[in-house]
Amino acid sequence: MKSRFKLAIFAIIIALSNNCITSKTDHFTKDLPQPELPLQFSWANVNGINYLSYVRNQLAPRLCDSGWAFSVTSSLNDRIKIKRQNAGPDFILSPQVLISCNDDSNGCRGGSPQTAYEYILRNNITDETCSPYTGRDFRDGYQCSSLTVCMECWPKVGCKARDDAYIYSIESWDQVKGEEQMKQEIFNHGPISCVINSTVEFRNYTSGILNPPDSPTQITHSLSIVGWGEDEKQTKYWIARNSLGIFWGENGFIRIVRGKNALNIESDCSYGRIKDTWSQQIRNNTSFIKTNSSFISNGQYEHKVYEIINSKSEKDIIQQAKDELKQIFQDSYQKYQPLVESISSSFSDNIELDESTLPSNFTWGNVNGVNYLTQIKNQHNPQYCGGCWSFAVTSSLQDRIKILRNRTDIPDVILSNQMVINCHLGGSCSTGGVSLITYYFLSQIGVVEDSCMPYQAKDQWLPVCNASQQCISCELPSAPISNTTDISSICPAQTKYPYKKWKVSKFGHIAGVKQMKSEIFSRGPISCTIDATDNLENNYQGGIYSEKLKVPIPNHYVSVVGWGQTLEGEDYWIVRNSWGTYWGEQGFFKLKMHEDNLGLEYGCSWGVIDLQQ
Repeated sequence: MKSRFKLAIFAIIIALSNNCITSKTDHFTKDLPQPELPLQFSWANVNGINYLSYVRNQLAPRLCDSGWAFSVTSSLNDRIKIKRQNAGPDFILSPQVLISCNDDSNGCRGGSPQTAYEYILRNNITDETCSPYTGRDFRDGYQCSSLTVCMECWPKVGCKARDDAYIYSIESWDQVKGEEQMKQEIFNHGPISCVINSTVEFRNYTSGILNPPDSPTQITHSLSIVGWGEDEKQTKYWIARNSLGIFWGENGFIRIVRGKNALNIESDCSYGRIKDTWSQQIRNNTSFIKTNSSFISNGQYEHKVYEIINSKSEKDIIQQAKDELKQIFQDSYQKYQPLVESISSSFSDNIELDESTLPSNFTWGNVNGVNYLTQIKNQHNPQYCGGCWSFAVTSSLQDRIKILRNRTDIPDVILSNQMVINCHLGGSCSTGGVSLITYYFLSQIGVVEDSCMPYQAKDQWLPVCNASQQCISCELPSAPISNTTDISSICPAQTKYPYKKWKVSKFGHIAGVKQMKSEIFSRGPISCTIDATDNLENNYQGGIYSEKLKVPIPNHYVSVVGWGQTLEGEDYWIVRNSWGTYWGEQGFFKLKMHEDNLGLEYGCSWGVIDLQQ
């Protein structure tokens, strides 16, 4: 059944509101008879492993009634992770594709999980690094096109559609209802999408088991149900993940009384059976009939569709822009040099282990069968941004949070690159930045999670790091949203719920193989500069990369997550980039160790996250 939402109803809602395999779990490989289902079960902890993707926020950076799309993509993210037995990296499917392209739903005015599953079955779907969430739909400049499905943005010439994106799909989809059927499907195959009546009690939920009074049947929202439980008073409940941010409810989740069809939660659920498209790395070869010649991103650049950038003039423009950015990068580094010197006394002693005691092969993507690496990101979507310095830092720190916790049964923390950029914590999109300075600022100010301030790839030229630059919550404006609408008027600072800031307790600078290996092995991934040449960017597809440069000139930051050695004895680094999953080896690359490696070993930095704050 297709859900049609009225904007007035939604106004009330909002206003009130690499490659590793872990130890195998086999309980979901067969359909158990219903009596054998456990009293307590959650995909957040199956034999000590968390199979859930992170909590997102449909209400940032713009107002959008898109819970239907998030409930589907989040459930499928989990099901992919289950089917891959927690192998990294995580694939985060794009709700934006559904919001823009699913004609059988109403985009940001509501929709149906069933039509979303049908769209994915017929058309496939890409991931978040291809098509990031904007909170805008086909009524607001984000019509369905090849660009919407997957794009890559370039300086000065805008964005081009990519036809080599990884695609994801389902074998089939179906509906399920009733407590026992729902439990059976969740237990055997993964989370499901359910539509509910979003009552006042639900919107104001903070914690505990929600047991609301009976209410009229008015479906207004969608959730993904990830498990169930029973408390000490034998009150049965569902465990559901919402899409209103990590600060809502119980870290973005809610427990709803089970067996009473509270909020009509047991009446209309659906699921998709995942199709394996990743084993053979199937990529997109779909041509879209719909085209969108251009659209304007709020307050920033014009996005133009270029199926292939191949004219000499376009290539010349890009090359000129890259040359300018390289100089800007150097200027930025020089600008921050006095600050680097002034904070050098803050550097903690670097760790230096005996290199002979370290293994020949090591990666945080597989430590005794456990993946500690968080997801791949893309700094160049939804528009071009020279924010690599912030991505190298946040990605490394996300991993280190996971490592320090030494737990795999809780969701990953995904830190906000946009807050780092908004508050100029080491640089900007237009000037580049310095990762070491970012570590310093994070020791003083800290950074929120992504659901507070999702990435928009744009600068906020404000003099201070105020509350509205850190965490926002969108509300219905008095006039229709347009490209000229003042976003701050509809997305004010988040004040309804408390939110956490993550801080760095100590940080430092290192160089050379010994120091790099020692730090990575002891505490986690590090941030390093490289000279990202055109050949690396445009031609690398896999294997160990090397390139001889007379004098490497740093113009890019990456995160180094480990190292390896071939059977022939060639040593290499394992590096995570911030150019999306379609680049390199699903966003990663291997780089020769010791020499001809773009200057990777000249300058790296690290930070230790503070878990006790």
